Amino acid sequence: HVTLAYYPGVGVVAARKSALDSHGGGPCCLKGLMVGSTLIDWRMCLSLLRNRGLRRRVVVPLGIIGISLVLSVCAALAQTDRIWVNAEIDGVALRLVLDTGSSVTAVWSKTVKERGLRTVPQRSVVQGTLTFMGKVVRSPVYVINANMFDGKTVGEGVLGWPAIKGRPLQFDWSNERFILLDAVPAAVRMWTAFPLRSHNSTLSIEIPKPDGARDVFDIDTGDPGGLNLEPHEWQKWISTHPHRARTLIQYSTLGDPTGVQEQTWADRIFFGALMFTDVPLTEFNFPGPRPPRFQGSIGLAALRRINLIIDSERNLAYVQRVQSPAPPFRHNRAGVVFQWGAGFAHVVEGGPADEAGIQNGDRLMRIDGQNPWQWAVEDSPFSRPPGTKLLLGIRRDRKEFETTVILRDLIGPSGSQDGRLQRAQ
Repeated sequence: HVTLAYYPGVGVVAARKSALDSHGGGPCCLKGLMVGSTLIDWRMCLSLLRNRGLRRRVVVPLGIIGISLVLSVCAALAQTDRIWVNAEIDGVALRLVLDTGSSVTAVWSKTVKERGLRTVPQRSVVQGTLTFMGKVVRSPVYVINANMFDGKTVGEGVLGWPAIKGRPLQFDWSNERFILLDAVPAAVRMWTAFPLRSHNSTLSIEIPKPDGARDVFDIDTGDPGGLNLEPHEWQKWISTHPHRARTLIQYSTLGDPTGVQEQTWADRIFFGALMFTDVPLTEFNFPGPRPPRFQGSIGLAALRRINLIIDSERNLAYVQRVQSPAPPFRHNRAGVVFQWGAGFAHVVEGGPADEAGIQNGDRLMRIDGQNPWQWAVEDSPFSRPPGTKLLLGIRRDRKEFETTVILRDLIGPSGSQDGRLQRAQ
């Protein structure tokens, strides 16, 4: 048992020599997550950390763990919107989720058992060669224990960014896929081009500023959400939009497994030459240091509002804004979150749950007479169509009562009230 510090963008596990000497070559385990036995001396990570923007002195208790493995798991928790990849490991067909926000490729432990995959002895790495679309993946394929997330995973694993970069690729959002190209079409070179952040194990773009600096955004296809703004940018947004439309969502990280946060909407938002229309907004709340000029991440709901082609050989991302109207956005239409675990309510003022008499701190006992925790995230009753009526059983101060919540759009193209931000270019 050792104490580790963790940092985003670091794809290794490292420990002090004393911990390495006592490790004995077995696998490293973090809350049930097998992260392999490839431990290195923590001093080898210092330059890597500094390249990630950590300029101050690094204080490491006994070691560090790369956050990329955690990102790959959190990103693949059950959701409906995904980019799917058909892959094989030595002839065994797999359906993986494309996650450009992950620096590793991994399969779930249950997939290994069900599909009869072999693993490297004493290591959580799959034996065999992973291939997809005629491409051979040279990097290790890790095994991740899905039980640490109560089995709430989709597909049979995740395909990280290092596995797909190389040839130019085009994202086809409407068909939930990507296409490997032989070359970037000439017409695409007329789109707005942004540099990719070099030497990055995940997909990130840089947005040049007039002062010569470059803002940084992660492109995260493993996140079904929209724009996730760095806390300072988020505070600027909400302070200038006091009457914004809003709802609530839940999230889970190792640092905050039962988090609740606001989700709002922007009709239009600029970041230098990069513009989005009709996108959901949340605060980027993942712990750890950020690269210099980090502004946030771009999830699938925002990526669907742009045409995107990545040319990693030339380190360029070509972007063209989608002109068609945004479709309805699937979201929490009840305006209440009952926090995982204890089940205590967080209520949006003026939302359907508030109007039904639900208060902060109330506990959810039933939904339409059924166990409220039986639904997976993507099947949440609170995201059903507008007009749906839900009979909620509520407990307050040891007393129980029932109330009906009528769902309606709180954010989205039809629900946005005050969602414009034009940042100085």
